Amino acid sequence: MLDLLDPPIGADPERVAAFPMRPTYRANGGEDRWAIKALESELALVAIAPQGTRNDQLNRSAHALFRLVVAGRLYQDLVERGLLAAARHAGLSESEARRTIASAARARGAAA
Repeated sequence: MLDLLDPPIGADPERVAAFPMRPTYRANGGEDRWAIKALESELALVAIAPQGTRNDQLNRSAHALFRLVVAGRLYQDLVERGLLAAARHAGLSESEARRTIASAARARGAAA
């Protein structure tokens, strides 16, 4: 079940298929299937966000994922790298994406 990721309704299947959403490791050395599924889903939402909604979607997804970082369910660097890759895939500039990600991390208490 973890290997299946349903794209949101109306998502362009080519854009979804072009973005690699599988994380390579899990937080706390264990398997937290719910947190990994949440990560995959949020990264997919960011990666396929339409123009005009991309930064807002990145911000919402970052806030959701940093809650999981603070709870110890995901590694912060995994979340940050995933969000940045998804944002770049969606067409956001690296500097804009990094600012949004860092702002969400600070707001959720996950900033280094």
